[in-house]
Amino acid sequence: MAWNTLAEIASEKAGIIKPGIPVVVPPQRPDAEQVIRTRAAECKAPLQFVTEHYDRSPIGLRGDHQKQNAALAMPRFVWPRSNVDDKANARGLVSIDWPARFPQNG
Repeated sequence: MAWNTLAEIASEKAGIIKPGIPVVVPPQRPDAEQVIRTRAAECKAPLQFVTEHYDRSPIGLRGDHQKQNAALAMPRFVWPRSNVDDKANARGLVSIDWPARFPQNG
């Protein structure tokens, strides 16, 4: 199937939203955001838009967008009562090795 608009793409991606399961996403363009908000509301799924970037430690992957990705993955945003500490997060982020991706310090 071909998707011709951002809203169509967002609708396809929002299909992974499940009833009652928290949804954490980065900021979106208005048409995509509305689709995500609508699907989350239909599923009564808590929705959080994370606008912060993770800047507490280096990240082993290049690109400023990786700081946004790290913020989305950090337990303090997704699971506020997590027992994973900042030192463990920092070790994990700096040691990321994703084949076919370029390391930050490589």
